Amino acid sequence: MSRSFSWLILIFFISVSFSSFSQEESKKVKNRKEQLEKQEEKKAKMGKKAHKDGVEKHKKMQTKETRKRMKQNKKKSKRHNNNRKEFFLKRWFSSVEPDEKIFFADRQVNCKLLG
Repeated sequence: MSRSFSWLILIFFISVSFSSFSQEESKKVKNRKEQLEKQEEKKAKMGKKAHKDGVEKHKKMQTKETRKRMKQNKKKSKRHNNNRKEFFLKRWFSSVEPDEKIFFADRQVNCKLLG
């Protein structure tokens, strides 16, 4: 019984060792995979840099007023995309354009409210 048990254990260890050797990759394959990963990272990094440079070049070509408008629009769109309102004080105290106001004695009334 002990002899058959020892053979069984021997066969088990041999099968485990063969399966573990078959799963290992050769060094060449491993190195090639690492090289490919590095190349992909480098391409992605260069692509991001090229895009950033293109945006900067586009901004430089604009006038100062246009750059200012672009910056304001970017902030507004970012706020809108994040579903945020304007600052509450800005909303509370924002005034209607002067040509849209009608003045009655002591108070102002918005034209749109009058109909």
